[in-house]
Amino acid sequence: MVNPQKIYRETVQGMSREERLQLAALILNGLAGSAVSSGAASVDAEIGKLYDEIARLSETAASKPAARAQLKVLWRRLRELQSQEALAFRLAFQESRAEPMAAGKEILAEARALRRQLESLASADPAA
Repeated sequence: MVNPQKIYRETVQGMSREERLQLAALILNGLAGSAVSSGAASVDAEIGKLYDEIARLSETAASKPAARAQLKVLWRRLRELQSQEALAFRLAFQESRAEPMAAGKEILAEARALRRQLESLASADPAA
């Protein structure tokens, strides 16, 4: 069984934020690891082809042992791709959450500094 959390920890350990984003983009584009096989241009395209092949083989799997064996292989591959895709979405989501928080802190710090400047100007202005 594929454990996406374990794969994530092992994969991104020691990576910079930029490297994690690049990895997420590669996975989403179907270029990481074995995401591109049998000529599929992306993970989504390969997943679609796998679903079609699984549906086709499911019709004959009950009567043909070879078809059942091939179905197991296709299901395993489908789970791998879905785990890769889930990992990529998780990485992208975590990175998107991290950026606004940092930006928010900077904006808040700038707003406080501006307020202090305006308060000091107002208290120094004799007309106020």
